[in-house]
Amino acid sequence: MLSIIGAAGLYGRILQRLRVPDIVSQFAISAIDSPLLFIILANLLLLFAGMFIEAAAAILIFVPILLPIAISFGFDPVHFGIIMVVNLAMGMFTPPVGLNLFVASQIANISIARLTWAVLPFVGIVLINLLIISLLPFLSTWLPSL
Repeated sequence: MLSIIGAAGLYGRILQRLRVPDIVSQFAISAIDSPLLFIILANLLLLFAGMFIEAAAAILIFVPILLPIAISFGFDPVHFGIIMVVNLAMGMFTPPVGLNLFVASQIANISIARLTWAVLPFVGIVLINLLIISLLPFLSTWLPSL
């Protein structure tokens, strides 16, 4: 686990040195004209990444790239951080490769297929919560603003 986080941190530093986040940010800002479209694409990217990459490593990789774009579209950094964490946490138990599915399968001693059917309602609930968090930023920023 620490080797994954260390490699992701090194990868993030290399990306920063090569100015990849700046290049990607400029391209995304010129290609995406709507904050709504950006947040939908960011949600899809982070959910997909969360299914395959450990959450801490994904944060180290994607924050330098996505945060400047989010700020340029007017998103609060705290709000965008919450969106990232919820997406990556959801990816950890979303089929087909969610890492927590394998852990739960071993603990409960049931097959991945059976566990997948059991977890789908929870995926739906968290997806609805993610949409609410993404589209109504005041719900996730009212407490830090106090």
